[in-house]
Amino acid sequence: MEIYECEWMHQYKTSATKKKFVDGLMTVKPRHDLTQEKIIRQVQNGKLFGMLFCKIETPEELKPKFEEFCPILKNTMVSRDDIGEHMREYAERNNVFKKPRRILIGSYFGEKILLITPLVKWYLDHGLNVTKVYEFIEYYPSKCFEQFGLNVSEARHTCDSGPSKAVLAESQKLHGNSSYGKCLTNKEKHREVHYCNRSEVTKFINSRVFHRLNAITSCMKSSA
Repeated sequence: MEIYECEWMHQYKTSATKKKFVDGLMTVKPRHDLTQEKIIRQVQNGKLFGMLFCKIETPEELKPKFEEFCPILKNTMVSRDDIGEHMREYAERNNVFKKPRRILIGSYFGEKILLITPLVKWYLDHGLNVTKVYEFIEYYPSKCFEQFGLNVSEARHTCDSGPSKAVLAESQKLHGNSSYGKCLTNKEKHREVHYCNRSEVTKFINSRVFHRLNAITSCMKSSA
């Protein structure tokens, strides 16, 4: 079910029931007393936990220290012009890397990068500078997936009791790995929105199911 944001905000402002329900879900109240300097200081002191959307840089004098492994990992577009002379010559000689591509790299800076605060604290403790804070999202630190992780680990350990448990151990390995990937999936890239009336709903649902089954069947045939 979907609704335009302006329509929802109107309902929220005019309906006491909806306002009470939404306000009851807010366990962390907005904080308006935090300046950029306070956020950075409290993150370094370990008093704030959450996600920091920021700009971060490595000072020039520290770059030799990190030249073997640049400290800031980011997913960005890279072309031949961005790589070193040796690898550029290799790419040109072998006719590869002709077009820019998005890859994970190590860098000395991050522009509008989303980082978890323990990592930001590590950066600050090692001399990097947060020069701009665009947004901070505060969370209560808790091990929300602790039991899930323990269950997967315990199931993996059962393979030591005999070959008959190997299938369980391997399935739990897949379970643990896939859950991590699913949590990081950008669902906006895997979504289609259709505005329709009640008579058209079934048609769209069946159409999506049909295409997915065809895709699965094709994969199974190619694997065979």
